[in-house]
Amino acid sequence: MKRTGLSKPKIKLRKCDVCGEEFVKQRMGQRCHVHCAYKLVIQDRKKEQAKDARKAKSEFNKRQRSWWLSAKNKGSTAYWLHKYVRERDRLNRIICISCDGAKPDNQFHAGHYRSVGAAPELRLEPSNIFRQCSQCNTKKSGNQAEFRIRLVKLIGLEAVEEIEGPHLPKKRTLEELEELRDHWKAEYQKLT
Repeated sequence: MKRTGLSKPKIKLRKCDVCGEEFVKQRMGQRCHVHCAYKLVIQDRKKEQAKDARKAKSEFNKRQRSWWLSAKNKGSTAYWLHKYVRERDRLNRIICISCDGAKPDNQFHAGHYRSVGAAPELRLEPSNIFRQCSQCNTKKSGNQAEFRIRLVKLIGLEAVEEIEGPHLPKKRTLEELEELRDHWKAEYQKLT
């Protein structure tokens, strides 16, 4: 006698993440073979080790002066100083220190009047850093001629000549760089 209305449950086949074979999953976390499960455990361990290595490298880098002086590293001294400078100049309605043709949707940098290569001692001096559009800063190498003309109008000839003059080298300690970072972070937060 035939049963009506009752049918066999469909067996759903799963595809193994490791080897790609199809199998019937009977319990949670099951893989098609023991060696596939083992491979997944090894992969997870490698991911954890890589994560730990990245964290250790990040902590090691924070003990390096170069980390604190790079504006690319969130949390560094240069990062917060550049953020402060861009906000300061935005509030002072300086679109770009080198041109007025910058569009509002442009990306803005913190451009140095005296480059870091030419005057590393002025790298963290806000009087040497102004908001600059990405075209002037990168494609026009800072657009220095126009930068100087506008800088003289903005801060005066004496201040510009002081920036252009000789300076004593500064090699700040990690503690000083950390204090400066906290200072510029606080200054930026006052503006926003």
